[in-house]
Amino acid sequence: MISSLLSFASNNNTNNHKNGNRLIVAMMDIPSTDPDTHWSFSEGLVSYIVPAISYLRDSNIIQDVVFVGCPSAKKNDKVQQTLEISAKTAYLSDSSLQGDNGVDEFASSPGTSRAIDISSCDDYVPQMGDVGTMELDGVSNIVVDMPSDIYRRFEHFFGQVLWPLFHYNTQPYSNRFDKEGWEAFNEVNITFAECIQEAYQPGDLIWIQGSHLSLLPSILREALPMATIGLYIFAPFPSVDVYRMLPVREELLRGILGADLVGFQTYNSAGYFINACTRILGISSQSSGQLRVQYQQRDVSIQVVAVGIDPSQIYLTLSTTKRDNVLFQGKKVIIARDKLEDIEGTLLKLAAIEKLFEMYPNMLGKVVYVQVVEDISTLGHNRKRELSTSINRLVGKINGKYGALGYNPVEYIQGRHLDNREVYSLYSSSDIALITPVGEGMSVDPHQFVVCHKEERPGILILSEFNASARCFGGALLVNPYNTQEMAMTINHALTLDPKDALTRHSNDLGYALGNTCGVWAEAFVSDMKNASAKRGGEENEEGTGPQQLRPGDISDLFSNTSKRIIVINYEGALTPRLFGLSIETGRICNLLAKLAANKKTLAVYVITHMMRENLKHLALVPGVGVCAEDGCFIKPAGSANWTSTVPESVHDISFDSWQRTVYEAMEYYMERTPGTNVEVRAATLVWHYDHVAD
Repeated sequence: MISSLLSFASNNNTNNHKNGNRLIVAMMDIPSTDPDTHWSFSEGLVSYIVPAISYLRDSNIIQDVVFVGCPSAKKNDKVQQTLEISAKTAYLSDSSLQGDNGVDEFASSPGTSRAIDISSCDDYVPQMGDVGTMELDGVSNIVVDMPSDIYRRFEHFFGQVLWPLFHYNTQPYSNRFDKEGWEAFNEVNITFAECIQEAYQPGDLIWIQGSHLSLLPSILREALPMATIGLYIFAPFPSVDVYRMLPVREELLRGILGADLVGFQTYNSAGYFINACTRILGISSQSSGQLRVQYQQRDVSIQVVAVGIDPSQIYLTLSTTKRDNVLFQGKKVIIARDKLEDIEGTLLKLAAIEKLFEMYPNMLGKVVYVQVVEDISTLGHNRKRELSTSINRLVGKINGKYGALGYNPVEYIQGRHLDNREVYSLYSSSDIALITPVGEGMSVDPHQFVVCHKEERPGILILSEFNASARCFGGALLVNPYNTQEMAMTINHALTLDPKDALTRHSNDLGYALGNTCGVWAEAFVSDMKNASAKRGGEENEEGTGPQQLRPGDISDLFSNTSKRIIVINYEGALTPRLFGLSIETGRICNLLAKLAANKKTLAVYVITHMMRENLKHLALVPGVGVCAEDGCFIKPAGSANWTSTVPESVHDISFDSWQRTVYEAMEYYMERTPGTNVEVRAATLVWHYDHVAD
């Protein structure tokens, strides 16, 4: 199947490809009902990926697109289930929810935890778009065949190891990492790379979506060194103190750094990523101007641009959706839509709603809280069951305590996935959106909510301080989700806002959503990806006057083609990790150096090190190898038993009480004020070590 699709992709795009860039989009979450002919995108992707690609094509930024994805059996089953459910689904705000007299037929008595079930409306006939899927005409596709056992271990590794870590859920982290899962993670990324390599044509842009494929950039870089590669990471990148818990922390960073451009949702994530690179890999970075890090003799650009949505899709959907708010007529509606995850803070929201009715009893009968919990989760089975049970109990408690006949303060929708038409209908019928995760990247729920509202009924956002969206929506009310009383007071404030204030806040938020669409996001990323690649190409073609840095792939050829060699090797960083002193593999290193020196084409081998002469007896005894101690202050030529000084005698043949004490006292001042540092006194130098300093 892969070969035939690749052939189709190549033949279909050869002519157009000459006129502009072709974009290869690699991502995991592309359910397909008919992978032989077209992609069928899930409703989540319709919000930004599909319209973003359409925008790029309509704007002539790219000419063609090839999607590379792995629609597993699990995902296809999920799509089929969605199709089946939608055929029996009426929407919460639709009149089919009411009886003949407009009374809610699904109302339960106070004290019960009601989960709204609307699967019994058999007379409902779904229309195009109900399932939330979209076909993109003229798109070539490559199906990545993956054995089910590999995919299952891959999903388990991502869901139980990477995703929790990126969202600061670290307990009990030690029990989650498994070698088989990591091997499956590697295998999936390698398989994606093989498929992309077969389809790749010179000039293609490769855009990798999501941290599922974090290793893909470096695999592609090795196979396609001149390719333009970008990686966008939607998840928040954790602080280095959390990230360093990952056993494969270096491998993941090196995988990401194969890209020309790495994109993040927030400056916090970008900063944490750069910090991890510098502290874990020991590479340099630059924060002035364009953010970037230097890796393997090239710059990797870091971009911060938040994802957006396509407002026109929402307007089109709402224009064909019947919306009458009979069910909640005369009441203020608060909406919260969560996945079944601890990070969503669902229990904290419900606790805040309980506190709201406790502190402001006048709100009873006037306010309805709609809590949607979709059955989407990375949690293990036991934790999912515990969380679901806790939510049900708290909903029942609130309704039992504050409900009345015909009125439940909390309406609970659980156990199924809502398509776009249902979500937009709920949003447009609500007054306040409570989006308060305890830690999350940029979600598109705030964008969707504000776009679903018009000026005559402005929608108010209440956002968590820990949500990346909080920095974007200036009209939102911000809360600490762990402070239940503060949340209750903020909800009451939102419910009683002056209409002019509410309109001003909504206008600010709507302006952001309309001005920062998915098209703007995609154009910014692709433009920066091209610039980063062009800069790398310029650096590769630039003829400098100074010494050129060796590339790993060129060293072997240069070594083989030269007849006379002088080899100079830095001990720290080349022969042993930079942050460590004497290598535990001293014997192996000495043997390698001896072999280099014994080669008939070698004129000299010198090792340069930070260490002092008395610590270098093992290197001084290697035949044919010269040693430079203290970064060249002292040199012992090969075959000589004596050290030669390259600095004046006055520098090292005097007591510590002269210049060294003066310099040491200056360094000591900063050492005492910088925990984790120390000053090393050597024969000719003083060194301030700060390798293990915290941020």
